[in-house]
Order: sequence, then C-alpha cells, then structure tokens
Amino acid sequence: MAFDAAMWVLGAVLIAEVVRSHRVLRRAIEAPPAEYRPPAPYPSVTVVHPIRGLDPGLADNVRASLESDYPGARELLFVFDDESDPAVPVVRTALERRPRGLPARVLFAGAPPPGRTGKLNAMIAATREATSEVIVFADSDMRMHPESVRTVVSALLSEPDVGAAFAPVIAASRARTAGDAGYALLINALYAPQAALLSRKAGSLPFIMGQLMALRRDALAAAGGLDGSDGQLVDDMHIGARMVEAGYRNVLAGRPVRLVEEGMGPMDFVRTFRRWILFSRPGLPQSFSGPVRRRAAYFWIGLVGGVALLALGMWAAGAWLLAAAGLGASLLVLSRAAGAPALPLRFAWVPGALLLLGPFVYLATLLDHRVRWRDRLYHLDQESRLVARP
Repeated sequence: MAFDAAMWVLGAVLIAEVVRSHRVLRRAIEAPPAEYRPPAPYPSVTVVHPIRGLDPGLADNVRASLESDYPGARELLFVFDDESDPAVPVVRTALERRPRGLPARVLFAGAPPPGRTGKLNAMIAATREATSEVIVFADSDMRMHPESVRTVVSALLSEPDVGAAFAPVIAASRARTAGDAGYALLINALYAPQAALLSRKAGSLPFIMGQLMALRRDALAAAGGLDGSDGQLVDDMHIGARMVEAGYRNVLAGRPVRLVEEGMGPMDFVRTFRRWILFSRPGLPQSFSGPVRRRAAYFWIGLVGGVALLALGMWAAGAWLLAAAGLGASLLVLSRAAGAPALPLRFAWVPGALLLLGPFVYLATLLDHRVRWRDRLYHLDQESRLVARP
C-alpha cells in the first residue's frame, strides 16, 4: 500500500515538472522580441550567402534576400565552390531580376582545404571580397523577412560590447512527410524555446546559430577572425564562443527567419538529427543542452516507469504514462507557439518517435565519427572536431 502511494506521488511530481517546464518555455517563445534603437545612419553591409546544392525553395530564398528592406548601402555575394554547382543558374536567374542599382554577384571560393568546412571556406573567401562595415552571413535554406537584416544590424550596433547578432529561426513549412514533422519539432520545440529562454535570462548567448548572423569586423578580428575556426565542424557556434572569450556578447534579435525544408524522408531526417547532435556536442554549453536533455529524460522516466508499473498491475502506471504523453504533447504545443503551422493529425505520433529515437541517434554519434553534410564527408575526432584528411 505504501509503495503504491509512493508511486502515485512520484508520478504526480513528474507530471508537475513536465507542466512547469512547458510553461516556462512557452512564455519564453511567445515573448515579444527585444527592441533595439536603430543606428543613425545605418552602416553599409555585405550579405554573404554560402551555397552548395539545390535547397528546397532556393529561388524564393534568394529573391527574399534581394528584396530586403535595408535603409543603408548593401551588397550581396553568393558564394559557390565552382561553376558546376546546380544552384548557380538559379541564382544568376534571380540576379537578373534584382532591384536596380543593387550590387550583387556570384563568387567562386574553390574547394575547401582539409580541416575546413565548405561553409567556412565560402565565408572566408567572401570576407576578403566584402567592402562593408558589417558582414551578414545567411544560409541558403533560410528565407528572411524584409526587415531581418535591418533588425540584426540594429541589435549588433546597440551596444559597443555586442560582437554578433543573430536571428531566431522557425521551421515554418507545412509538414508533408514524417521527416518534415520531425525537423519542425527539432527546431521549433527543442532548440528555439530553450534559446529564447536562455537569451531572456542572460541577455545574450554564449554561442551563435548562424542561419542569419551579423558580425562587426573589429569584433571578428579581435576574436581571431574566421580562420580561427579552422578544424571546427560548427563554425558559427565556435565563432560565438570566441566572441565571448574576446569580451563581446552574442545577442538574439528580431522575429524568426524561416528555415525551408520540404519532403524530407525518414532517413534524411535521421541523418539531420544526427548532424544536429554532432553540432551541439562541441558548440552548445551545458546551460543550453542540459535542460533539453532533462526534459527528454522526463519522457523516458515516465515511459519506462509506467510500463514497469503496468506490468505489476498498479494503477499508478497511468500517472507515469501521462507524464510521458504530456511531454510529447508539449512539443506539439511549443512548435505551434513558435509560430509554425499545426502538424497534421496523421503525424501525432512523431513527438513520441523523436523522443524515443534521441538516445539511439546520440549513441550513433559516439560509434561513427563521420558525418556527411552537403555532399561532403567529414571525419571527426572524439570532440567532434574535424580531422584534416584530404
């Protein structure tokens, strides 16, 4: 009898903790973005788009960048390895319709040397060509809002100790496949709420998620330049950490930019999930990854404990299983609160599958120290840093 009562109490505590953590994250993700005083005048910016391969919606992503509503001088560089990339014609067609007088061109960086990612190699090549006071890096799978560049630059120049400003992200495409649904939950329910919460608590973040990031040249130079991230799989997170070491802050600014991902198959999602875990291991601090892992643990505790109690014929199993189900429901609600479309009912099982899959995907990152990213195979050491192999 005492054991049964104890199991009911522990189940109730688990439910209460799931509810409490959900409320905290929901308040953070629904809070209005911080307002920053616009600089007078706005500085010149170079917007750099490293591109490799044909992302879904690439033409629209390029068009959104060309039509950005930025009050200052602006130039755009679209950086490829070489002329053979299938996205080159798409970008050149879009550039033919760019606003009159907007400087924009295609740049070829060449293949990256061993020990450097293709994205970082493109960023370094573009920085040498850039002529502006501020450099903005924008991923090719990201579709910015007309005010996105204006917002991150305003945040960047709001205080002299801000070295980098980056936009929050949202996977806002309507899910057509289970992989799309898993990707949306990964971004909108696991990453975005925790980033918003940590940013509101500390006023800055010890890392950068660089889908859209603005950097000051002097701060970047003080942090060792882009070359200082050679050997890193996750260059943007590493740049953010070096900014902090150099005495600067990284701030999260503005409304979310959209990550466009459509038609992702199950294995494509598993590979993406694995990459995110590999990216997070060296790049995300315990203050960020710890709470995410703890909430995932609530699911496993509720599930395993509930099944064990069910096998013993105890009604208290219901409370434990309810906690596990509540964590899955929390992911759906948080994704919706972030501004994403509701997942179709046929994907209601995806949150549970995502939480079940997590430990096994993490184990896979420990057993296989290789990752394929944008058609390149990278070899990693135990700390997820690049091993320089030709």
